Amino acid sequence: VLYENVGEVVVYTNGTIVPKGDNLKSLKDKKVLVDISDYGDLSRNYHKLKDSLEENGIRYAAKIPRWTDSGKFVHDGDKTENQLKEMFSNCCVNDVLTLLHGKLYHCPFSAHAANLKAIPDEPSDVIDIDALNKDDLRIELNDFYRKKQYLTACGYCNGRDFNTPDIEVAIQTKNPLPIPILFE
Repeated sequence: VLYENVGEVVVYTNGTIVPKGDNLKSLKDKKVLVDISDYGDLSRNYHKLKDSLEENGIRYAAKIPRWTDSGKFVHDGDKTENQLKEMFSNCCVNDVLTLLHGKLYHCPFSAHAANLKAIPDEPSDVIDIDALNKDDLRIELNDFYRKKQYLTACGYCNGRDFNTPDIEVAIQTKNPLPIPILFE
């Protein structure tokens, strides 16, 4: 049973597992949407999952994903303020608020880059939720969400728009990749 104030719960899957029993039953709620990414042979149960969801009247969306080369840390130092504003404005995740370690960030890249200390610390790019009372948090959230034109992280991001080059989907590294030191 979902909370009444929840608008929608999205369950993301790559189509390798077909839920059964209580797991399948829990998806039978009008507020639940199963979002299936089709990675071809890697999504070995993609069609079985779709069939099961259809048979059980469960809402789903199926798509062939597009992955972009947007995970790199870059810093060319040559981006103008207008380029940073345009980059932020065109970003597909500039409004995907990300909560990490009690701090709220504008985007997943900003959150993870800050957590890895791969970008300079910029207090105006983050809200420390634990440090604010409810009234101050409300004010900070409004300013944070509506007044930001770009982030420090934008200067270190490869871009997350439809101009960013595509890469082959579902390819993962066997070992951790080194994170270059971009600032001192």
